[in-house]
Amino acid sequence: MDEDEFWDTVGLLDRARGGDDVAAAEPLVAYLAALPNGELFAFGNALAEHLRALDRRDVAEWAFGFSRDRLFPDEFLGWRCACVAGGRECYADALAGRSAPAAGARFEELMFAPMRAWARKYGADPADYPHEPRPGFQTFDNEDGWS
Repeated sequence: MDEDEFWDTVGLLDRARGGDDVAAAEPLVAYLAALPNGELFAFGNALAEHLRALDRRDVAEWAFGFSRDRLFPDEFLGWRCACVAGGRECYADALAGRSAPAAGARFEELMFAPMRAWARKYGADPADYPHEPRPGFQTFDNEDGWS
């Protein structure tokens, strides 16, 4: 999946839904559920790449103002999801340290969208999602970003 297609797909999020992240992700989930598995998995991999790119010490310190030993990994992952969900410009600004969502911003529903889409497509449990996105995007997976 190329960059333009990735950002067009992320753009399907309905952020006007306020604090209802499940409802905000619904247009994205519906779109992904209609894709062939290869394209669905490619979106998951592209998402993982973008989340991983933000998984860096300098980004965490800039956005949260404290060091790794005081950083909550799930909180930082949710914030990185919010940066991607904010669109290409929000992501680029966060990556460059220009501006970003507030440290309290979260949009974890984004990382669950591919598995929810697959589950809808097959009438299955999202926990049975058969694809492990690559690269790893959990906080501290990007070892180069934390060295």
